[in-house]
Amino acid sequence: SILVAALANSGYYTSDHSVLHAPREIVLEALSSRAKPVYEAGSTAALALTNVSSETEGDLVQCISDGMEKEGFAYAAISLTHKNLSEPVRLAAVNSERPEARKNATRALVELAGKGLVDADMALETLIQAGNDYQLDTRGDVGSWVREEAVEGISKLFTACTSDALAKRALGVLVRQVLERLDRVRALAMRALLHVGSSDARFPEITAMFPGKRRDLGTGQIPDFAPLLFEIDYVRKDALLGVIASATGAGSLSLLARQALFKISDVGVVLDLYVEFRRDKRLSIPILQALELLVSQNQPDDGPWSLRCAQEICSDLKGSRDISRLASTISLLLSLLSLPTSALRASRALSNLLCHPIPRARRLAAEGLYFHLISGEGGDDVALACEVIGDTFWESTPIRELQPIRDRISAILLTSLIQEEA
Repeated sequence: SILVAALANSGYYTSDHSVLHAPREIVLEALSSRAKPVYEAGSTAALALTNVSSETEGDLVQCISDGMEKEGFAYAAISLTHKNLSEPVRLAAVNSERPEARKNATRALVELAGKGLVDADMALETLIQAGNDYQLDTRGDVGSWVREEAVEGISKLFTACTSDALAKRALGVLVRQVLERLDRVRALAMRALLHVGSSDARFPEITAMFPGKRRDLGTGQIPDFAPLLFEIDYVRKDALLGVIASATGAGSLSLLARQALFKISDVGVVLDLYVEFRRDKRLSIPILQALELLVSQNQPDDGPWSLRCAQEICSDLKGSRDISRLASTISLLLSLLSLPTSALRASRALSNLLCHPIPRARRLAAEGLYFHLISGEGGDDVALACEVIGDTFWESTPIRELQPIRDRISAILLTSLIQEEA
């Protein structure tokens, strides 16, 4: 990095392009490095070399364009802001396998759009995709690096957007990040939403949330206007997903997020989210957990939604081997037992889970049914069912031996439900 920095600042340039061959190779090698100080120095040197001649510039820009999937080359594009880098940068922002490269390419895209080298609407479309980057690796939520750049980019380019539909989607990205778990991203998104709300009058519902010169919006809490976002159709989905992500986490933030979640009057809107994202593990499990919170702690009025909820989650049980999803489904089914409309469907599903191929799923269902039965007002049959559940080794007993036990418990459950309805 010292060598490259010295090259960049030496003023050693000549019209003899052959002499520049060695420096060029050094720069490209530096840009290929994964060490940030090295590729940053390489980027400075690349900018200096592009000033030598149009031939040198074109050659170097082409090399950087070809290597855009690497973080160093994407970083160089931030300072070069060359029109020929527009498409490679846009593609790298969402397609590169390296999160650092996606982060740098996203920043470069904003720089290019700011100088009129990329259409603002096209750049905003890419930023919306970058705002949904949730890649995880051993370092944690590395996708958040990309989301941070996307949030700042949306703030800068929002007023240049010519499509209201696109602008609404961009607002959805900001709203979701304002309500999610990470403090740093939430703080950036809050500032961006405040800027957009005060500088663009196209969306008065958003502007109205920032009366006067309000600047007291802390980063350690879910903003008090969160429930109002549930009433705005074009950001409702993102607001719900953001609150759900925080409410199903841990710490004081989750308690504040749950307060906002419990202000949802129609549980059906959360169920609709589950139906939409049921194949997405990252989203479906928190939504299941949010439904369980709403049913068990918020105690909503019973209705057709509860039977539909039981039917939807039961349809996904067939062939499921994901224990995290199974555990969340079992918890929700146990909560649905308390609602008359869904109780029968939920009890049948829980009974079937007692013979699930995954031993832990059988144990979780048995434990849940045990505590449900023992906490109720049952007769001798219920007491017997609790005794049978407690005496059975649900994880180690062969399924063929569990089936008659399951049928016996299922019959007792059915009788108990009929008595409760009577």
